Amino acid sequence: MTLTKKKYLIVKGCAGLGNRLITLTSAISLAKKTNRSLIIDWNDGLYFREGYNFFDDYFNLIGVDYYAPHAKELNNVIENLNTLTVYPPLFKNKIEDNLYDHYVQAFNPLFTKLYHKFPKLFSPKFGGIWVEKKHYKKTANFGFFKYLSCVMSKNSMPLGGHISHDYKEDVVLFADYRPTFNTDLFANTFRLNESTIESINSKIRGHKIQDCIGVHVRATDMQPTNEISIIIDKLKKEFKGKKVFLATDNSTVEKLFLDAGLDMVSIDKEFVTSNEVGIHQVYSKSKDFQGAKDSFEESIADMVLLSQTAFLFYQGNSSFSILSCAMRQSTNTNQDWLKL
Repeated sequence: MTLTKKKYLIVKGCAGLGNRLITLTSAISLAKKTNRSLIIDWNDGLYFREGYNFFDDYFNLIGVDYYAPHAKELNNVIENLNTLTVYPPLFKNKIEDNLYDHYVQAFNPLFTKLYHKFPKLFSPKFGGIWVEKKHYKKTANFGFFKYLSCVMSKNSMPLGGHISHDYKEDVVLFADYRPTFNTDLFANTFRLNESTIESINSKIRGHKIQDCIGVHVRATDMQPTNEISIIIDKLKKEFKGKKVFLATDNSTVEKLFLDAGLDMVSIDKEFVTSNEVGIHQVYSKSKDFQGAKDSFEESIADMVLLSQTAFLFYQGNSSFSILSCAMRQSTNTNQDWLKL
């Protein structure tokens, strides 16, 4: 299929569910600003087998010029690459590749500070960049001269959230890790598919989630910076008799809440042991794609159900929690339990 001459912004999957949705919100903002059509490429193999673009299975976007199914439109772009220019040029013939097949993230505190203080004077690459993996093996804080050489490379790519202008190329790739989050844009743009809503409701049938006190505790790769006993004590003292909906990725945390005698509500899930990486990474590394899919769907359910509770104690260092807050009708019924 021959494409009409349009410009595209391709959003690459990066990290877990929370970061993907926050990054996508940032990409939507740039696509609107630069009049580009959006293609979402989540075929990186973190939650599903590599090559399967699963965004459309769960989400819809409202008021955005984007293509669904994304996998089909991405294939159309690939078929017409000989007529299209690509930024960064490294991806000219590798559009469908996983971001992490070719890139790692790099930063330098001095350059980052300069960029954030004078964003109009410095390239967005100063705020943080993706550099070619063949040169650098892992994310790192680079020295002044090494970072400067990365900035000068035509194949290095700025973190997407720092891009404030358009590029001349027909196809631009976008990826980031926890960019600035526009909560209003997220709330007005993202919708769940009907099948996803039905699946979420089936996980909590028999409970009035709107009467529960929601608590999110992430305790694998993103550890709490406060004692869990503090939130448990607050629940026992100030919310006595209330049901508590707990969303957590850690079986030890769940046991602490149960042992405290709280009236608990939670969705059934299988926990895995991990204190260094997220659960999604555990499943991905073991190639347990069914486990990864189940974990992804449990994460969506937890995120949405937390947003529907009467009051939410969210975990402020988790993008997952930030998204649950963004879905809520009122900010007056949220509190970061890390700050108790």
